[in-house]
Amino acid sequence: MKLKGKKIAFFNALPHHGRFLFPVAEAAEREGAEILFFTTLVDYPYELDVMKRHFKCKFLVEYINDETKEKVSRVHNSLLSEWMKINFTWHGFRHWSLFQQHRSLTRNVEDYFCLEQLILKEKPDLFITLHEMNPWGKQIGHLTKKYDIPFITLQEGDYYNPMINFTTHTEYSLINLLWGNHTRNTLIGHNCSFYKLAIIGNTHIDEAVKTYTTPTYVRKIKEELSIPKGKKVVSFLLNIFWGATAEKAVWESLISGLKDKDIFCIFKWHPQVTYVAFEEIKKIILSIMPDASVLFSYDPYKVLAVSDYCVVMGKTTLGVEALAFGKPLFDLYNIVDGEEYYRNLGVAQPVSPAGNWEALFNTMKSGVPEEIKETAQKYVENVFYRLDGKSTHRALQVVKYIFDVRKDRDVNTWKYVAFQHQLVSGKVSFVLPSGQDLFPLLATVKSIAENTAFTDYEIIIAANSAEIKRNIENSFEGLKTVFLESNNVAALYNAGAAVSEGEFLVFLLPGVLYLKDGSVVDCIKRAGIAGFPLYNSDLTPYNLGTGIDFNFTPYPITKPGGKVLFISSMLFGISKEALEAIGGFDDNIAYFIIDACLRAKEQGFPSEYMADSMGIVIKPPSFITLADFRFDAGQWKSPLKFFAKWYRKLDKNDDYMEYAKEMLNT
Repeated sequence: MKLKGKKIAFFNALPHHGRFLFPVAEAAEREGAEILFFTTLVDYPYELDVMKRHFKCKFLVEYINDETKEKVSRVHNSLLSEWMKINFTWHGFRHWSLFQQHRSLTRNVEDYFCLEQLILKEKPDLFITLHEMNPWGKQIGHLTKKYDIPFITLQEGDYYNPMINFTTHTEYSLINLLWGNHTRNTLIGHNCSFYKLAIIGNTHIDEAVKTYTTPTYVRKIKEELSIPKGKKVVSFLLNIFWGATAEKAVWESLISGLKDKDIFCIFKWHPQVTYVAFEEIKKIILSIMPDASVLFSYDPYKVLAVSDYCVVMGKTTLGVEALAFGKPLFDLYNIVDGEEYYRNLGVAQPVSPAGNWEALFNTMKSGVPEEIKETAQKYVENVFYRLDGKSTHRALQVVKYIFDVRKDRDVNTWKYVAFQHQLVSGKVSFVLPSGQDLFPLLATVKSIAENTAFTDYEIIIAANSAEIKRNIENSFEGLKTVFLESNNVAALYNAGAAVSEGEFLVFLLPGVLYLKDGSVVDCIKRAGIAGFPLYNSDLTPYNLGTGIDFNFTPYPITKPGGKVLFISSMLFGISKEALEAIGGFDDNIAYFIIDACLRAKEQGFPSEYMADSMGIVIKPPSFITLADFRFDAGQWKSPLKFFAKWYRKLDKNDDYMEYAKEMLNT
């Protein structure tokens, strides 16, 4: 019952949202959490699925009060004034009627302030939504940031097409829990935050495959759909474009060759096709094949469970989900552009053009070709990580970890370093890890000796290579060494600091040439922490400081004029007093130097960037290990610790046009 006393708010919309959220909500409730689902008033009854699962469900409009009404009226009028100025300046608005635009603006203003009132009244400890790419996701994100509430998002589907809205997938989320590497790579390609994308698997299909495919459950589904005994079930999984195709001749050429076979056909419609279009095409199909089952909102996993073979009609998430259920997949071309996506991946056999069922009939006789089987298995692993029944458990571990971080974040009693010597007034200690390459280390040491103007200083090598440590001790005098078998820069900095004697410490990485002291000591005396600008060997900027991007994620500033908010961990100075006050560097958090600066600021030691000091990077450091954000690798914890701890202190860059310019220009 580790979640006892915690209230978790879930936003639910379309049915395919709930199927991913309900397993997490049910697991959290079993752990003692209070669950609150909320939704909005639209044409579709979003609340029905929540009520069927016996969860408490609220409409946002239920939280309206006199204060909210006043805010809605005031902001609505202001927004309409701005909207009228730009409405006819961009051709994109023509996609919606003036009535639709006005209704959307009105609804979003109302929902925003009602959501704010929900937060103030219900006081949730955490928000979870399927994704943050719709208006409600952005409203939740903006308000959770404002009120310092953790925000977790999942994944909507199999992201098989590049889409501009993917660029907003990690804007406000503390962490985005994904199905597999396939999606992570897609989102990274859309400039999403590298460190917010963790892989846990699919929270619904994981359990659904086990539950839906039991003999008892399959028999029950077949009874629901009136599937005759002894018939093979061929399911057609339509994308949006096929789902809007109303030409009878097309459907006749497609399915007439299956009418006299011992086959039962199911047609599962895409949820984003209008119901009116569905009804029209359903009549066409039933006029050709009266015993077929044509389904709109029916649970798609039930369809997959009873299917013997699946025909994917264009790209749709159900394609890879069918493979996860172990179903042979056949690819019918996308009616818009003729693409055979799954065939090209090597995971499906072609049944194009329409009516060509040779591959299906051959598979019925001889089974799926081995090459297709092997490729499909690898593809499923890439998309779904693991189908081991533990995805929901992994999601819950992330939730618990966030609460653990939040519980400890205001406690400043952590000690990451134990100083072994009294400080020597005025002395400067240069601390650098050794790395695994002797050349950049020696170049850095030489640059310190040649370029520092300090007379009382020491150089400390925090060696993480036993061979380099021996080499230094046997060949050089005057260098202090300490050994730590670790590739963690924060841990190595702590190890060097522990044996230091300086009143002032300068930390730098091997491969960074120390060119100029400048005002480093004065800056440290005045503020506590001093940052150095870094340049390439041709004096072009390498790192002029750290900014915060559109996704609330730190990034190195490489162009003059960028808004510098934090310093670089590659070269900086700090007073021993400030380092003692924060207990050293946290070696289990991402962006440890930003964490240190924020903790130091709370202790009265701000950081400053110096323009009169500099370092030259002749070889980029090689301390970063290969990123593996699959759950079991554990690397997701350190960035999540940073975001869960400091999100409230981060100010993002809101220039979306600059952030997404590469995608906007394609």
